[in-house]
Amino acid sequence: MQNTTLCLVWMFRCVVIILWEIATETLINGGPSS
Repeated sequence: MQNTTLCLVWMFRCVVIILWEIATETLINGGPSS
């Protein structure tokens, strides 16, 4: 049970980190600096 929960938590964290990096890159590349 704990292994499954831990796996789901890590998957969720990975997705959040990936989305956060994409959003940051989009803001930097498509923001006022462009």
